[in-house]
Amino acid sequence: MLKGGKPIYHIRRRIDELDYKEFKDDTEIIYVNGEYRAKDALGWLIHDFYCSEPSKMHYKELAELTAFFKEKPEGVGKMCKVMEELVNEVGEKYRAEGREEGRAEGEQQKGIMIALKLLKDNFSIDDVVRITELPLETVQKLAHSV
Repeated sequence: MLKGGKPIYHIRRRIDELDYKEFKDDTEIIYVNGEYRAKDALGWLIHDFYCSEPSKMHYKELAELTAFFKEKPEGVGKMCKVMEELVNEVGEKYRAEGREEGRAEGEQQKGIMIALKLLKDNFSIDDVVRITELPLETVQKLAHSV
């Protein structure tokens, strides 16, 4: 992301008006370069985070946890439960968004149907726009189809 070629970046807040004096609130952002793969502690850790096979991991603790959640029935069950909850939560969000989009589309279709009826009854384009709250361009196109 930062494209500096470094394995890790430490970012601290500073005060520009005080000659870039560091703001001492212990706030720090640490970015880790996910492409870093050197043969050192950080490179091995990044490798392990991307590795899907516990037997190929460098860190025993991480390999054991990964194996537990991927291979042991108890761990797989826990992971499935967490994933199910996550899918339900995300799914509900998308269902709610879909319902809202459906309502908006339905409102627009209803406005178009009303506009067509009004145009057939010789209402002016301006009156149809005012009554239906449809865009002028939409009502003009509808008027040409009547």
